[in-house]
Amino acid sequence: RLFELARKTDPGLLAGAVRWTLCRHDAFRTRFHAGEHGWHAELQDGPLSAGLEERELPGGAGDDIEERVARAADDLQASLDIDAGRLSRLVLLSADDGSRRWLALVMHHLIVDAVSWDVLTGDIESAYRRLAAGEELPPGPAPGMPAAGPRPGDPPAVAYWRAAARASRVHSAEPRTGPRAPYGSLRRVHRTLSAHATEYLLQDAPRFYPASTRSMLLAALHMALQPAIRSGVLFTYVEGHGRDGLDEAGEAVGWLTALYPVLLRPGRTRGLTELAAVFQRQLDQVPAGGRGFGTGRYLEPDSPLGRALQGFGEPGITFNYLGRAGSAEPGGILRPSHIPAGRPIDPANVLPTPLDVTAAVSGGRLDVLFSFDEGFITAAAAGEVAQRFTAIIEEASRVVALSGTPVRAQATRRYLIHPVGGAVDWYLPLARRLARQQACYGIPQDDDQSPYTLTQLAARYAARIQAFQPDGPYRLAGWSFGAAVAYEMTCLLEEQGKTVAQLTLLDPPPVGGTASADEVLASHIGQLVPWAAHAGIESAVRSTALLEPSTRITQLAGHLRLTCTDEPDEVGTFVRRRLGIVVRNHHALSQWTPRRPVAARLAVLVSREPGSRAGAVDPGWAAGPDGPVTPVLVPGDHISMLGDDGLDDITALLGGGGAS
Repeated sequence: RLFELARKTDPGLLAGAVRWTLCRHDAFRTRFHAGEHGWHAELQDGPLSAGLEERELPGGAGDDIEERVARAADDLQASLDIDAGRLSRLVLLSADDGSRRWLALVMHHLIVDAVSWDVLTGDIESAYRRLAAGEELPPGPAPGMPAAGPRPGDPPAVAYWRAAARASRVHSAEPRTGPRAPYGSLRRVHRTLSAHATEYLLQDAPRFYPASTRSMLLAALHMALQPAIRSGVLFTYVEGHGRDGLDEAGEAVGWLTALYPVLLRPGRTRGLTELAAVFQRQLDQVPAGGRGFGTGRYLEPDSPLGRALQGFGEPGITFNYLGRAGSAEPGGILRPSHIPAGRPIDPANVLPTPLDVTAAVSGGRLDVLFSFDEGFITAAAAGEVAQRFTAIIEEASRVVALSGTPVRAQATRRYLIHPVGGAVDWYLPLARRLARQQACYGIPQDDDQSPYTLTQLAARYAARIQAFQPDGPYRLAGWSFGAAVAYEMTCLLEEQGKTVAQLTLLDPPPVGGTASADEVLASHIGQLVPWAAHAGIESAVRSTALLEPSTRITQLAGHLRLTCTDEPDEVGTFVRRRLGIVVRNHHALSQWTPRRPVAARLAVLVSREPGSRAGAVDPGWAAGPDGPVTPVLVPGDHISMLGDDGLDDITALLGGGGAS
């Protein structure tokens, strides 16, 4: 991997941190030898690596510095040699003018896996901080390769793999004649998800559904491969970290990866999230996280587990989700670089399957690489699969299933429009209550940084739900800022000749500019940065009140110390993004008023607590097809009305009769 170093980095202290890290991990004193009975490993007395090497990148006419870094990283990859014991290189690369420096960590897969990278970078960062503070580094080795742990070949595991072996022979990939294409001859298709869809996969999906990011990706792959999959079963190798049930495995450096086959059966599921939940249950049933498959098949073929695996069919696909590439530690020295870190696989190597799908998060976005043998799938077909794969996830992240459990196919659909912060989490309790009768979908904000009016935002969302559900009738609801957007969406849909059966406004905001607008904005910003003094937030909001949104966002970020610096961090990035959404939405609302009564059946629900908006509902909200609409009071304040206080009343109104 390649890291750009913070400008303040002291090369001497970095060399000490690297030396300490190398000395404490057995991986760096492991030597592999080929013998009469195959390869074997032995531990040397000390690390085989020379420690931190230094290399200056000489300038060349017209050469870009980043191109020189990429070439140097590629050369380092090519220099690894198993027979010579050269399994790692740790090199400080410096621009010839000293303006920029990189740390290249180049290691053979025999001694490192995805989990190991985080261990190593964490050790280097920790050691550097201690040395910079004048502290002694703790002596002693790190945990070595973990003990075997619970045997993966116990009777339940043998029974699982025996049944899987029988099923695998039915779904095995078509046999092919001739040799398989080596890695260097494979074709590739690369796709990148939006930052919004990536955040949905990493943050929202694991909270909203009984599914993981990995099962969501496998479900999307299954859907993208249709109808090519025989019998509807996804038969694929899955790469896992291989550390399930192993003591201290999270601190060990080494190659513990488990490659194991799974047969994922969709059952009668509808949609990505239901399929992901079904796949997650099946993945959870794999004994020891798949670790036993390799043990039984290759190391202990005569054991009960090994015999159960005999004749196992071969998948045509390998899936590997590498997770999130290491991110910069706040205040740390290592910044993951976007520059290619060298060729990861020798071109002569042959991958386990003719289609390999590898996904990893880098720079806040999920990158997916489809590598394929054209004897297995054509370039055109692979491109279509990749396109469907990303489109399925992007759509799921913009029309977010909130009901949580499978709902009836004929269930009424209700769309819940995000409040001012852009997230739809607020609606989860309500959506779960309504799940028996209704399928609820959240419409979140997808972080568009371009200026927009509220009408433009509503038009985008109206098009989004029509792509998901081409024909009405539609049922819309919105809380707070979302009420204004839902109202405008209703106007636009009706103008297009679409039927909106019901529009529900939950504590709608005052419309147009109001004297309290800055106070409300300060309150919303305070929710994003609870560590900041409220008086300081109010002062920053007042002093930027006359600026256009983009400039105001920049000024507010500066006041709140959220500006991009030499020390980026994920929390700061998230808060800056949400700050932009909040400020733009406040501005859009201040320029908007309801332009006409709607034909939809209108319900206005307001919180009952003192200080609520019940006594001052804007007249623009009160005009339905049958004349003035009387607001319905529900228990709670503006926030708690969507929780325990008002949930029963709102559920009854939306799902139990009168307002439905």
